[in-house]
Amino acid sequence: PYSLYIGSFKTLKRANSAVSIYTKKGLRPAYKVEVSLSNGAWYRVYMGYFESSGAADKFRRENELTETEVKKTPYANLIGTYSSTAKLEDKIRSLKKLGFSSYVITDHGGKYRLFVGVFYPKGRAERLRRELKSKGIPNRIVKR
Repeated sequence: PYSLYIGSFKTLKRANSAVSIYTKKGLRPAYKVEVSLSNGAWYRVYMGYFESSGAADKFRRENELTETEVKKTPYANLIGTYSSTAKLEDKIRSLKKLGFSSYVITDHGGKYRLFVGVFYPKGRAERLRRELKSKGIPNRIVKR
């Protein structure tokens, strides 16, 4: 469970801009995660899902993403598992309207697993779990 870390941004506008830039490159989905730090809220931007650090680093080098770093990100908030892309797309749109940046990992059985956030350690995912729940979005913290 690894991701490419693109950077941290103090404003939501800058984080959204970074997500947009990397999404337009069409390589892997880019997504943002809000984290609360001692100096306030920051937005971390990540790209992709990789099963090993070697796979992430290979992708990074092959696509000349020298400005990114490979980070271990084992925990995420699972929104649901879908077999229908129509239902999946509906859920992605509803999350986006609420300001959440989501991404999909297709499992070995061909099902689509919809996630929000990536974290290390697990405790940082709890804040997002509560926030999602308060907005009526069932979710659970899982290891990716």
